[in-house]
Amino acid sequence: MSNRTNEALVAAMKQKAPNGDTLVNKLVEMLSLSKVAIYRRLRSEVPFTYDEVTKIAIHYDISLDQLMGADINLNKSKWAVADLDMLFTSTGNYRQYCNKISSFADLFRDMQYARSAKMYCAANIFPHTFILPFENLSRFFYYKWNYLVSGVNPNYCFSKMETPAEVKEVNKRFMEEAKHVQRTLYILSRSLFTDTVSDIRKFHEHGLITEKELELFKKDLHGLLGMIERIAATGCNDAGKETVIYLSDITLDASYVYLECDHQTLSIHRSFFIDSLNFKNSTICRIQRDWVEMLKRYSTLITQCCELQRFEYIGKQRKLIDELSSNGY
Repeated sequence: MSNRTNEALVAAMKQKAPNGDTLVNKLVEMLSLSKVAIYRRLRSEVPFTYDEVTKIAIHYDISLDQLMGADINLNKSKWAVADLDMLFTSTGNYRQYCNKISSFADLFRDMQYARSAKMYCAANIFPHTFILPFENLSRFFYYKWNYLVSGVNPNYCFSKMETPAEVKEVNKRFMEEAKHVQRTLYILSRSLFTDTVSDIRKFHEHGLITEKELELFKKDLHGLLGMIERIAATGCNDAGKETVIYLSDITLDASYVYLECDHQTLSIHRSFFIDSLNFKNSTICRIQRDWVEMLKRYSTLITQCCELQRFEYIGKQRKLIDELSSNGY
């Protein structure tokens, strides 16, 4: 690591932890080094190793993009560090799920106390803020994800899946924190309900979902549709926070989330149900924000306007949900 990057790290740490003695003691504990070794690093006599920088950046929430861009020989715009530590592996799925959901809950909690905070979401799969309030529907998405990534027995039925208490608790915390974000904008794919109903039917066709469970899913899907209808009619969520919904008139190739909290930004590229690549790089964040703004031009705003289009959309989804039964195939 160059001296310039080392100095940038030291400056960032001092800003996050202005008390020098506390900072030194914390680094001694975190890095398992002596005070002498820590002081030498803080004076840039000895550079921090990349492993040490990673631990420090995670603890103090320091952008690695900015540190690397501090080097005079580096073009900052060419660097983008993704948070890869929480990407899923094939084992320990439910704990990784809890860690990911918990990290987002923490993020939403911090956004509540910001002077200005907003979230933009363009989604070709249901956002977690939409499905987690509905127990059976959220269990289905969790079941489908486990079925695909865990290599379970192909005869593993939905009824056999037990949702760990830790998962229920972290879902509850996510819902409580997310609904207090000051301003949220959604651009939703028009195929969200169609795709979900199709997936549920496929599992039912293979005998993995019962008729009784179909009725539970129908109830939750109607509840979700009702929530979307209320938001579109009032312009706010159940917590009274400003919420705007657009329906995309073009195909969304992926799901994106752009978060802005005071002067900090975060870009989230969602994949694999709960997995995501998270970037703090200012260039990527700006591009993603501009992309979502562009998508608005090719979408229909249904919040407190365009009532005919909204009624038509709600009516089609309601009919689609009602046909979710063996008689509706």
